[in-house]
Amino acid sequence: MSFEKILNKSNSYKFYKNNYLSLSEKINDYECELKNLNIELDNLKSDLDIFINRLIENDNDYQFIFSVIIALYNTELYLKDALDSIINQSFPLDKIQIILIDDGSTDNSKKICEEYMEKYPNNFVYIYQENKGQANARNNGLNYAKGKYLNFLDSDDKLELNTLKEVYCHFIKFGEEIDVITIPRYFFGALNGPAPNSEKYTKNRIVDIESEYDFPQVAINASFIRSDSLHEKFDSRLVISEDSLLLNKTILNKGKFGVLGNVKYLYRKREELNSTIDTKKTQKEYFSLRMEIYFKELINYSSEIYNHVPKYIQSVLIYDLYWLFKQKTEVNILSDDEKKEFYNHIFDVMQYIEDELILSQNFEESVKKVMIKFKHGECDFNGL
Repeated sequence: MSFEKILNKSNSYKFYKNNYLSLSEKINDYECELKNLNIELDNLKSDLDIFINRLIENDNDYQFIFSVIIALYNTELYLKDALDSIINQSFPLDKIQIILIDDGSTDNSKKICEEYMEKYPNNFVYIYQENKGQANARNNGLNYAKGKYLNFLDSDDKLELNTLKEVYCHFIKFGEEIDVITIPRYFFGALNGPAPNSEKYTKNRIVDIESEYDFPQVAINASFIRSDSLHEKFDSRLVISEDSLLLNKTILNKGKFGVLGNVKYLYRKREELNSTIDTKKTQKEYFSLRMEIYFKELINYSSEIYNHVPKYIQSVLIYDLYWLFKQKTEVNILSDDEKKEFYNHIFDVMQYIEDELILSQNFEESVKKVMIKFKHGECDFNGL
């Protein structure tokens, strides 16, 4: 006698058979219901797209919705990738302004810019200037901006193609509560993978810097800003961190910013290590001048608004101080007197940072210990 026949005579077989049939019918019903729900969901998404497109079409408060300002210098190898990532956005091109400030390029960057100018005359502005630095170039770009929202894309980077649409929709959703929306950065090129803090972009939401203070924002290229909230320009005395200074001043004014987890800023890491951040570390202005104009200015500005230095600003300071402590050998370009001045600035800044906040950071314990020791005067300059 077969196994099936044996089971067929047992009560257990009938029980399982009856329940199998019953469950199969329920699953079939649920699958039909799910199919109907998916059809309904697709219809709702289609309706939403129509409303979004109508909303964008009728948003005429400004000549453009987005002004993307690109300061460029000798990036002919990457410039087309950057520009194509804007003009191919899932967002109406007639609502996008691209402002190209050529900071004295000596390669074929100008020719590339002129090609795009000729092809898209209503969207592009091209300005050539003598080399004055990224901050000056971006400030020059602001003079021509006619968009509701601003972005400062680097000329060797890219935006995912749905970025502008998602950013726009969430400015609408978040309302006047925020002036800044940031998106996660992902490396490509010589290095691939998520940049620091990208794991915190888990969902689209508003971040309150008082309660979620360990979420420092330092990259204006991966940020979008309401143009009417930008009350000053980049400090052109800085060779680096001018973007972090302006970005965080803007965030401090409302104490909140938006984050999106469903788009990416694609940040190119070059093989030749000649990007702005790579080259500026070899200039003396990167040290004491940066401590005075960037670090101490953030301390003073936040103290004026909050009557203390918020933990959020402390986190921003720690983020940048970490790299100074970790890459301390680069101070060898300074004289002994310049080193002393630089370390005195660091000591002053660190008096505004809580030990517990340093110790809670997710980086090497050895670096944390040195930072704490230096803050409390327990190691001299050579100890670094």
